[in-house]
Amino acid sequence: MVDVNALAQTLLAILLTPLVALGIEYLRRRIGIERVQRIKEELEAKQSWALLAVRYVEQAYKEAGGPEKYSVACEWLSTHAEAKGIKLSGLEIEGLIESSVQILK
Repeated sequence: MVDVNALAQTLLAILLTPLVALGIEYLRRRIGIERVQRIKEELEAKQSWALLAVRYVEQAYKEAGGPEKYSVACEWLSTHAEAKGIKLSGLEIEGLIESSVQILK
C-alpha cells in the first residue's frame, strides 16, 4: 500500500525547491532593478544640479572670467551634493559642469 503522507511530503519537497529558487531569483532581480532606478535618479539629480550651478554662475558672475566661473560652479555643485549626502569625485564634477556648459550653448 502507498503511504500518502510520505508521498505528499516527497512531492512537496520536490515542488518547494524550485519555487524557493524562483522566489530568490525574483528578489535578486527586484533588488537589482531598484538599485538601477536609484542610480538613474541620482544621475538625473546630479545633472540637474550641474545645470543649476552653471546657470547660477552665468548670472551671478557675469564679469568673471571662464576659469573663475568654472571654479565657482564646481564649488557650488560639490557643496550642494554634499548637503544632499551625495559624494562627487573631481572628475564627476568636471564632467557634469562641462556637459552642462555644452547643453546651455
